[in-house]
Amino acid sequence: MPAQAIALSAPEGLRVVEVNLRRVPSARRIKLTVRPDGAIWLTLPPGVSEHSGLDFAKAQEAFLLRALAKSKPTPGLVGFLRAQDWVSALGRRATVLWETPADRPVLRSTARFEPDSHALRLTLATDPVRAESDLKHLLWETARRVLPPRISALVSTRPELPQPTVSVRDQVSRWGSCSGRGGLSLNWRLVLLPPDLADHVVWHELAHLKHLDHSPYFWRYLRELDELADVRDRELDRMGGDIMRLGRKG
Repeated sequence: MPAQAIALSAPEGLRVVEVNLRRVPSARRIKLTVRPDGAIWLTLPPGVSEHSGLDFAKAQEAFLLRALAKSKPTPGLVGFLRAQDWVSALGRRATVLWETPADRPVLRSTARFEPDSHALRLTLATDPVRAESDLKHLLWETARRVLPPRISALVSTRPELPQPTVSVRDQVSRWGSCSGRGGLSLNWRLVLLPPDLADHVVWHELAHLKHLDHSPYFWRYLRELDELADVRDRELDRMGGDIMRLGRKG
């Protein structure tokens, strides 16, 4: 169901917000929720019209304004990357080169990573909603291309480590994980971190190939692999939360 706009009378003036509607067959009553990122969701049971549901939401104006004041809106991925203008690739910053034709609309977004010039060429769809969605998938594909060879390069410096299998996924709260069979699962958002922090996450998961826990032995070994592990871990805690929220929907 498409989102609908409603107007709220905020202290600073009229505020227009989007309400995401969904119909749930098992629901017995209308339910209005505001997620931590500020997304408003209206659950409709069978037999309740969209119009009635929106009237219900408007009647909850005070609740909505209080909840929205406490929320932290999810930042836009396009805006973040335009401000940063680089991605982390193969242990270095790769410059983002924005290619947007001025004479025609762009219907399909594309990305091309160029190892020789160490640049990522991006063309985004003219439609901003499409561009936001496309960019996530393009960066995900870029991560699939650049993370496995980076891991191979790091592992090659430590003869005691086996070459792991690598998958790149869309985790919502974890930067990576290591399975008991020696497989690494990494978050595509690593390409948005500074290269040293992206490598720190990789080293952390590689250390689990030797110690599949967080025992003192694990931390000692991680500091062998990454001598600034403690500093980088604190930096990841400081800045990682905002980046982890990029590309989420709803």
